[in-house]
Amino acid sequence: MIDPTRGVWRFKAGPWPVAVHWFFWLTMFLIALSYRELWVMVAFVGLAFVAVLTHEIGHQLVNRHFGSDGHILLYGFGGMAFGTGGVPFRKQWLVSLGGPAMNLATGLPFWWYLRDPGRAFQLPGNVAIVMSLWVFVTVWWGVFNLLPILPLDGGNIFHNLTTQWKRHDTIRAAHICSVVAALVVGFGLLWYENAGTGRFRIGVGFFFMVMLAAMNFAALKGKDLINEDSWEYVSAGVDVDVDSGHRGGDGHRRRDTFRRTDGSGNVVNLDDARKKKQKVTTGDDIADALSALERHDGGRALDAIARARSQKVKSDQSTMLDELEGWAYLAERKPVLAADVVARLPKKAVALPYLQAGVALVGGEREEGIAQLASVILNGVEGHSKTLAIELVASEGVTTEVAAGLLAAGGRGFESALKFQVALKKLGRTAHAAMVDDVILSGGA
Repeated sequence: MIDPTRGVWRFKAGPWPVAVHWFFWLTMFLIALSYRELWVMVAFVGLAFVAVLTHEIGHQLVNRHFGSDGHILLYGFGGMAFGTGGVPFRKQWLVSLGGPAMNLATGLPFWWYLRDPGRAFQLPGNVAIVMSLWVFVTVWWGVFNLLPILPLDGGNIFHNLTTQWKRHDTIRAAHICSVVAALVVGFGLLWYENAGTGRFRIGVGFFFMVMLAAMNFAALKGKDLINEDSWEYVSAGVDVDVDSGHRGGDGHRRRDTFRRTDGSGNVVNLDDARKKKQKVTTGDDIADALSALERHDGGRALDAIARARSQKVKSDQSTMLDELEGWAYLAERKPVLAADVVARLPKKAVALPYLQAGVALVGGEREEGIAQLASVILNGVEGHSKTLAIELVASEGVTTEVAAGLLAAGGRGFESALKFQVALKKLGRTAHAAMVDDVILSGGA
């Protein structure tokens, strides 16, 4: 396993922090080996770095348009643009489109110039080669990124748009489409690279497509081959516990709640221990989902919910799973899907007002969501729903506003603000608890 905490170069590209992992340089160098001449290899690696960085900046420009900010990571075959949230689910496909659009915008003028053989012939040889390399890493990589294959941008666009069309999460269909598309493109590239050559060779394109097909096939089996959490935290400059891949919401190291130490001080992985049991109950899976949601890990919660539903489920457990599914979609920033879950909850469900407030907040109705959350935290029933609502408040960065809303309610609000602060500390959100303290000291101003 590649350690995301080692060999990271950091700098800023405009307002965005950038982290470049050594694995990015290694991958680009291996691709560059096919050019043989040293100066061309160096030029390719440099141009690929600029092209991938501008690609991620394209994503961040769209993020910023919707009020989200973030940071950039370059690693492996490409990079990632991490946002701070706030982009409506129905608009997230535009964020995915921003990267390829930036590639095409910076590469098409050079492609148009080189398509005229007369003009290309007049250029010095080295200049023509560099321009051709730039067209390759911008135009052709940009087009390639639009293929409907996860985790490429085209795969994310396909997933987002089909989810909106079908009104339910189409991630399974997206993974199936990705496997098929990757294999078709991969074998197409293999045929193209060997047609009429009289010899057989396996190029980087075929290898990459097979890798993408394997990743998506593994995802269909419930296995995530890449833990994006660790990469995201490291790219943001956060201290990470590599064993667990999780951190506290304040950037502090936090052990995975699935891990504990026995009396001898040895680490015991409860997932591994649970596999040794003859039977995993629905209650175990519900507990796993709750633990994941307290860490704002919607993906793991959805996996636990799916496992629970594959077993015999009681009526009260079914309602509980629906509630947790709603929170998981909010953690994944999918308010449309969360709203669908809310619509099928019983009108007397304790979680209903909490989830409605969360949908309003994540769905872009920020002021209304803050007001609803302050009201329901003040007046709502104690329990896991209030805990998850408080975790959502911290994750969405509206702790100060909600604390001020609580204090505006007077004496009861002051008491509720203190409980709000305690709950944040229990969730490991110490920095957010300090924010509440500041609001209390300032009298809610």
